[in-house]
Amino acid sequence: MAALIGQRYAVSSRILALALLTILVLDPGAPLLAGFWLSFGAVAVILYSVSGRWREPRWLGQTVGLQLNITLAMLPPTLIFFQQFALLSPLANFIAIPWVGCTVLPLTLLAALVEPLGVTVQTAVLELAALTMDGLWHILVWLDRLPGMVLYRPAPPLWTLIFALPGLAWLLAPHGLPGRWLGVPLCLPLLWPPTAAPPPGGVWFTLLDAGQGLAAVVRTQHHVLVYDTGPKLGTTLDAGRAVIVPFLRQQGALQVDTLIISHNDSQHTGGVRSLRELVPVMRILTSAPEQTPMEGAQPCRAGETWEWDGVQFAILHPPSSGFSGDNASCVLRVESAAGRMLLPGDIETAAETALTANYGTGLAAEILVAPHHGHRNLSIPAFLNAVQPRYVLFATGHHNRFGYPRPDTVARYQASGATLLNASDEGAITFRLEPGATLTPERYRRDHRHYWTVP
Repeated sequence: MAALIGQRYAVSSRILALALLTILVLDPGAPLLAGFWLSFGAVAVILYSVSGRWREPRWLGQTVGLQLNITLAMLPPTLIFFQQFALLSPLANFIAIPWVGCTVLPLTLLAALVEPLGVTVQTAVLELAALTMDGLWHILVWLDRLPGMVLYRPAPPLWTLIFALPGLAWLLAPHGLPGRWLGVPLCLPLLWPPTAAPPPGGVWFTLLDAGQGLAAVVRTQHHVLVYDTGPKLGTTLDAGRAVIVPFLRQQGALQVDTLIISHNDSQHTGGVRSLRELVPVMRILTSAPEQTPMEGAQPCRAGETWEWDGVQFAILHPPSSGFSGDNASCVLRVESAAGRMLLPGDIETAAETALTANYGTGLAAEILVAPHHGHRNLSIPAFLNAVQPRYVLFATGHHNRFGYPRPDTVARYQASGATLLNASDEGAITFRLEPGATLTPERYRRDHRHYWTVP
């Protein structure tokens, strides 16, 4: 507002700097929040765009241009924090900024001024502000639900910002400055950053930290498999929306080639709906398609095999009959030249016994996801002797009410000599099985430790 009224960019920039300093003094952790960068970034762009350039007769065109400037400038923080970009954001900003500035904000400030008149008057003003905000919210939700209006991209690496920020500054420079279009190629790596993928014959496996439930992602050079989708995390949130989809987008995975739902249990199916809404899923396998309300789901049956990019996938369990419930979980074996992994779902002793009898040492795997989150009396000695895992991974919630993993089961794994890792302690656990590479886990909390984290 200072730039518009006083036409004094220097004063406006000082006011913005003072506000920034005040926020940092009162809340040193503010830069960790997306809102900090979006708010101060947007205001800085507004001041930069209008200072010394605003002409009254051309206010409409300049207002539209201002919204485009804000949209372009907010690309870096939006992609970094959310890995998505709303194509309709200029229109949304064109509606929301004056709406909030002319109704919601003045009414909120008025509510503070009328406090001496009593709670009744102040409440009435705040309710009016809430009513106007509610109207804006409905418009924004309608825009958000329009199909194809959101562009999903991987989180840009740091080096893309080194090029994009000068490019954006050049694009937003005053009209008449020669070569403004040269800012465009500098911004392209931000929207299309190169993404890493396993080499041919390699496979990357990640056990996600999805709370009390299981969610894992298996990637080959050109394919993605998701094994289970974790639990629901409330009435409106689930592991699919909160954990799996953000991870896939960060990895640059644009679709899921196969989704395996081990069995019909809320700790494994909670994120299915969100995953299918937000990411194309090409095929679904589940042990109980008739019990799992997923259109197009196919039965998961022992004997099914396929190959992706030199990596072998095999369903080992269940057979067509004889098992139900947890013991009918889909058991997946993934085999590459660098090693094997075994994902057994929630199988219990009966299924472990059958698998040991049917496959014996064919169950051998360097990486084992603990059956049934480490339930008691599981991983019987014969099963463990057949698998002989180097690493056993637990998918449990922190201080979960079931007490998983149970001490007796943990003791058996420890006695086998395996290294035990729990996603609730480590965060996401990733193994990169590549020819010639050492099998070493990447632990998200350890490897991405922030300076404020207690060791």
